[in-house]
Amino acid sequence: MSSLSAMVSADGKAFYIMDEGSRVSILMPSKWSLIARDAFNGVVLWQKPIEKWHSQLWPLKSGPTQLTRRLVAVKDSVFVTLSINAPISRRDANSGEVTQVHGSTGGAEEILVVGDVLYALI
Repeated sequence: MSSLSAMVSADGKAFYIMDEGSRVSILMPSKWSLIARDAFNGVVLWQKPIEKWHSQLWPLKSGPTQLTRRLVAVKDSVFVTLSINAPISRRDANSGEVTQVHGSTGGAEEILVVGDVLYALI
């Protein structure tokens, strides 16, 4: 799989899910993280580990397409699943702290936010 799984931006910040594991060998374990940066100067604002994402041994370089649809940024919020089976959590874009967990959304494959409504394909 590619080291960069998903990337979005909102309100002057960039958010992405990246494998920061060793690149010495594809057989080394992955170390996935959600990272927030200032979109202007690239300074890392915060970083959260992802318990379990997807195997780095996926046969196509880009990985499963639904992984790119599990990260959404809207104004001052980031919606993400911080594990392959975790529910969707809403995080503060400035601090990364959880502001809300949508408990019945475990296993969501896609996230969409329209206005004040969160849609999830589960």
